[in-house]
Amino acid sequence: MRNLKKIGTILLSIVLLFSMTVQETAQVHGAVKYRLGKKITVDSGVSHVFGIKGSAKVKSLDKKVVSVKKIKGKKTKDTVIRVTGKKTGKTKLIVTVNGKKKKVCVTVAPKKVEAVKAALQGTKTVELQWRKAKGAVKYEIWRSTDKKSGYQKLGTVKKNSYTDEKTKGKYYYYKVRALGNKKTKGKYSSAVGIKTYQLTWSDEFNGNSLDRTKWTDKTLAYSSVSENQGTYEVKDGNLVITPSFKRNAASGAVIADSLADVNLSTNGLKTFTYGRFEIVAKLPKGDGLVSAGWLLNERLIWPKGGEIDLFENKSGTNGIINQLLLNGKFNSFSGKRNTKHCETQVKNACDEFHTYAIEWNENSITYWIDGKQTYSYNLADFGKVSELKYNEDYWPFNKPFIVCLSSQFVQGISIKPDNWTKVATEGDVETYEDSMIIDAVRVYQ
Repeated sequence: MRNLKKIGTILLSIVLLFSMTVQETAQVHGAVKYRLGKKITVDSGVSHVFGIKGSAKVKSLDKKVVSVKKIKGKKTKDTVIRVTGKKTGKTKLIVTVNGKKKKVCVTVAPKKVEAVKAALQGTKTVELQWRKAKGAVKYEIWRSTDKKSGYQKLGTVKKNSYTDEKTKGKYYYYKVRALGNKKTKGKYSSAVGIKTYQLTWSDEFNGNSLDRTKWTDKTLAYSSVSENQGTYEVKDGNLVITPSFKRNAASGAVIADSLADVNLSTNGLKTFTYGRFEIVAKLPKGDGLVSAGWLLNERLIWPKGGEIDLFENKSGTNGIINQLLLNGKFNSFSGKRNTKHCETQVKNACDEFHTYAIEWNENSITYWIDGKQTYSYNLADFGKVSELKYNEDYWPFNKPFIVCLSSQFVQGISIKPDNWTKVATEGDVETYEDSMIIDAVRVYQ
């Protein structure tokens, strides 16, 4: 019985020693560790507390790397010390107990890298940034397509940012590790993931005529009040879409049956579901035109089937670009403006090329102009994504869509000769034209 009591007393003392913590201004990691061991690792700027059986003296051979301070324990005769990493490197502690000396190798490692952020620039360039880690002199960047394994080192940098331009349209995960003096290494950061894109379909309009394997001028029976086909041609590396109308100069009236506009699409040729879409365009100036680069559901059900406008412009000279989407919930048939959209003033929209883009995934559609985000439609803003993604009123955007390019006359918008180019006069009849110029259409997935 006496031996059992003795064993119980020893166990209790060890438990007390293990449970001791220290309230210090420096960051302290965990409870007291009973044994130092032959090797220990501490983080730069962080204090760790260790317990040594019996009365001991501890000395650091390099106080610039690691400092040691004895802490008085209240309920034990053992020695408790606080070891603090000063700067990254390696040194030794000399521990003396009962006249016997023991060497403990200490590595002071950089702190773990925190707050890693990944952002996509364009379609395939990933910009990484993170908070500077204490004790770091360099950083290693690692990448994988599997969050848990398979990481490969991309490179080593001195600053707290990195640019990855060697992506291949996959979902990538990144980790960052800090490196210190004397080959010391910190812990890997938490993984951060991001989707990159790869060009899967495009038309740069470099030929001499419209590529009929990509585009059709088949009428979609959609919004235009014109029954005549305007002209379009591929010229100087661009697609030139030219609507026109005629006017009686004497009366000033537009000749209704002279309206000719253009609506090209990939209908019957190519459909798309999800990805990044870019249209590089220079818009017309003519009053009375509605020019747009947009996506329409393959079923041609409107508006419930869904529409996504990369750009829409109702009057070229004002430079107001409307980017919007339509579905069963949000459309223009409720008697008031009930679309999800944004309007952006774009300078020189009619004189210079600008890039209009969307990024469309399983839960959201994000809009861009010249690389700047302008608007985002997120299912999470309206309720539970798990439910709404199957609700066609909110999300018909999980089905195939076609790409459309149009410059057309629509009901309710008056036509004026202002800002049009007069190209012919026959008696009292004047002919006017204007053009929308498309430099490229690109789809990344």
